Amino acid sequence: MRPVLLAAALLIAAGCNTADPPADTAPVVAEPTQQAGLVFTSGAATYRRGATARLTFTNGTASWASSGPLGCSRLERWTGAAWQMAPEWRRRGCIAEVVTVTAGETITADIPLDVPAGRYRLAWGVSMEGALHKGIPLSTAAFEVVE
Repeated sequence: MRPVLLAAALLIAAGCNTADPPADTAPVVAEPTQQAGLVFTSGAATYRRGATARLTFTNGTASWASSGPLGCSRLERWTGAAWQMAPEWRRRGCIAEVVTVTAGETITADIPLDVPAGRYRLAWGVSMEGALHKGIPLSTAAFEVVE
């Protein structure tokens, strides 16, 4: 019974994406962050405050990827020294479920950007088939939210 509970807890933790992606100091660009065939984009380099970003994840590998829901991605604000979760984002609640994205599949989610003007990115993490305990942190290219 305990191994089953441990496995379930690990799946939920992987879906909650609690690991911090590496800091990014790149200039604001609209190119997607790609890692090993995984493409994670927010769609634009600039958004008006209150707009909606279309978040897209494409699994361009030959394996399946799993994580929490794409809409539960974490919004991070650039502080001038590091990426930190935007305080406004802590209000969002997410369901702890595991989503599987098959090889070649693309999924999307709409993310409301009702946050102050600033430099942001969205962060998410996936686990690949056969490597459940080795999460891959992903982040979109940085984008600006303007008034």
